[in-house]
Amino acid sequence: MLNDLAALYSASPVLFAGSVFVIGLVVGSFLNVVIYRLPIILEREWHAQAAELLPSDDHTATVPAVPPERFSLSVPRSACPACKAPITALQNIPVISWLVLRGRCASCKAKISARYPVVELATGLLSAWVGGQAHLQAYGSESPSFATRTIATMNGMVPGEGSA
Repeated sequence: MLNDLAALYSASPVLFAGSVFVIGLVVGSFLNVVIYRLPIILEREWHAQAAELLPSDDHTATVPAVPPERFSLSVPRSACPACKAPITALQNIPVISWLVLRGRCASCKAKISARYPVVELATGLLSAWVGGQAHLQAYGSESPSFATRTIATMNGMVPGEGSA
């Protein structure tokens, strides 16, 4: 099965780049989670460390209590920033859901930042470009280095090859 898939991708650079684009969209969606949650996770850890290091009477006014709920890259589920309504799987499809919902929450209609689809789309496009370049390099005659060398040879720019 993997040999069939490899043959299919080697025969169709567009299919390969399209598949890499879709995977890039998914990676971009995860990057949005990291971009949003990692600063919060770090801030909570810093507050917890500060609470441990500072004398108990000095930190009560400056270090807020750490919320008891679990917060990581995987928990809790994604939710609307305004109304906290959970985002369903269908509302979480990279770029498409944001466009279908017109950049608004399905529950409260609050505006959702365009940053989310921009990050997803940029990651998808960059992934497709890198995948396309790798495909061209791996399968020969269409690769940029081969094309450059062929044109240079035809113009007599490579010593000992082509016509002078």
